[in-house]
Amino acid sequence: FGGGRLQEALREAREELLHKGGQVVELGTQLQEALAAADEATRRAEVLSADGGRMAAELEAAQQRALHAAQPSLEEGRGGEYANRLEAALAQLHTEHEALRAERNALAEELAALTPEFFDEVEDLKYNYAQAQAELERLEVARGAAAASGVDEQGPGGRVRDDHEL
Repeated sequence: FGGGRLQEALREAREELLHKGGQVVELGTQLQEALAAADEATRRAEVLSADGGRMAAELEAAQQRALHAAQPSLEEGRGGEYANRLEAALAQLHTEHEALRAERNALAEELAALTPEFFDEVEDLKYNYAQAQAELERLEVARGAAAASGVDEQGPGGRVRDDHEL
């Protein structure tokens, strides 16, 4: 009686050990994947950091170049002239901006008219045009057939032509 319980407890312990071993293996796999993802993230962060540093240096250099290029030459007495050129360029840009804004608003008004109803009307017109073209073609075929059969082209009450009539 005591040996049966011991055997049962031993079997349960083995099953639990197998189950826990499977969990450890699964956790190990997840850990490996997480470590690989962390390594990749670290590598990308290093690349981005290097790019960020390079870009910051390029931005600083560009700002310095712009600053030096924009400084008026006071030694040559051109400070006022430079300011006037800047104001003229700014005024020109403002004028262009306003013209583009007006053009954009005009185009927006034109586009506002292009509603779904407008396109429905266009489709109706296309359909009616196609129907009229088909009717015209049918009438031309009928006219040709009537002419070939000798019926006068004056309509449904037309008379048969006599070859002696001229």
